[in-house]
Amino acid sequence: MTRMAGLALLSALWVAPQQPQTPLQRLEASIQRTTRSVNATWGIYVKSLETGEEIALDADRQMETMSTIKIFLPYVGDDVGMLEAPDRTIIISIFTGNHFGSGEALENAIGLVAKDVADYFAYRQ
Repeated sequence: MTRMAGLALLSALWVAPQQPQTPLQRLEASIQRTTRSVNATWGIYVKSLETGEEIALDADRQMETMSTIKIFLPYVGDDVGMLEAPDRTIIISIFTGNHFGSGEALENAIGLVAKDVADYFAYRQ
């Protein structure tokens, strides 16, 4: 192997170290894994009113209202829910459309997203 070929191989194999994810980035990655597990179109918006932390995954996507599910935790409006923990208020909205598969799988995925969000903000200091 020539020296140039060896250097090219080494540089192709070298992977720059990744920065560790923040807790909010880990929550977003968890939500994305969950939503990819169900064949549906998703729109998710989460925001802490106290900290300003926010996740918006296709949150501004337009969907047919007949195929949209709105989740309220608890219900406070047409398309927004709120999670309330001591000293925290979290806005959460989960929309799905174009779902092809088990309704139970979709409901389980929505519940898992809501649980992950609730757990994240309940245990944040």
